[in-house]
Amino acid sequence: MVKRREPRLKLSFGQADAICREFLPIGDQAFDYMQRLRETGFEAFLPRHRFVESFAANAEEVDLHRRCVVEFAKERLGRPGPMRMSDEEFRQIYFSPFLQRLRHERDEANGVPVNKLSSRYSGGEAAWRSEIDPCQRRLVQDRVTHREMHEARFATMTEEEIRSLEDEATRHATGLGKIPHTFDNKGRCVFFAAVMERDAAPLGFHYDKPKSRTNYPIFSKAITDDWHLCWVIEEARAFFHSPFEGSFQPFLELRSRQLVGSLARVESGEFLHIRYAGVVPGFFNGYWKFFTLDALETAIRAHLHLYSLMAPIIEGGIKRIMGASAK
Repeated sequence: MVKRREPRLKLSFGQADAICREFLPIGDQAFDYMQRLRETGFEAFLPRHRFVESFAANAEEVDLHRRCVVEFAKERLGRPGPMRMSDEEFRQIYFSPFLQRLRHERDEANGVPVNKLSSRYSGGEAAWRSEIDPCQRRLVQDRVTHREMHEARFATMTEEEIRSLEDEATRHATGLGKIPHTFDNKGRCVFFAAVMERDAAPLGFHYDKPKSRTNYPIFSKAITDDWHLCWVIEEARAFFHSPFEGSFQPFLELRSRQLVGSLARVESGEFLHIRYAGVVPGFFNGYWKFFTLDALETAIRAHLHLYSLMAPIIEGGIKRIMGASAK
């Protein structure tokens, strides 16, 4: 007799939506997290943050921009994804009332809804008119109207990001990135696992051999009996971009305990992405490109430190919703 495989667990839309709504308070603390990162010596996000705010016309626009940062973070955190949703379910997910008001005011000022901007305005003008954040609007307008100067400013900023991470590596790297660790594809994967085994353990994450695959290490933490938080590098091609550089884009996922290996053949509801890295302005980009193992170690430690600031809200929220569902 052939033994039937146990059906894999899935989140319902209602469960996923409820979990993500538990994360909304994280957005309100975006600038507090920024300050606490700086106090710990993680500042590679500052060049991009300052670049965006440099387009504000006055202090009032800076204040509005920062409110938008908070509310956009809440919208990203509060939306279950990637999850298949019906139109009715999509209308139920979290939309910031503040941003919705700005969107309404934008459409009134433009004279057309955002999805019809191109019918009234040229491509460049339609692009900046779609923005509701004043700093982003002026940034896009500058990119359209002063392209060469804007590209030069942008290049200067990205170079400063790289220098900031390299400078931080002199303070945060521990020497682990030396022989026998190497910068080739296999070496990067082994090194990532070594840093995570040391630095993620205090947060309760450990190498999950049954879930992992070759060049696809997974570090997990059981939040309930059936649902685990997992750190995974899903963008392997970017991580191994070239012999000289890589892109570090860790994913924090809520996975069913039965889900092993990659997400290539999974179904909607078997996992959720928790978009923690987009909360602090510039953080994702500041800890993205690496050219040495020391820089990669520093980026890993920065991501783990940011997560540690949010962990009580993330883990507590999942336990509340999934604990209630299990009763």
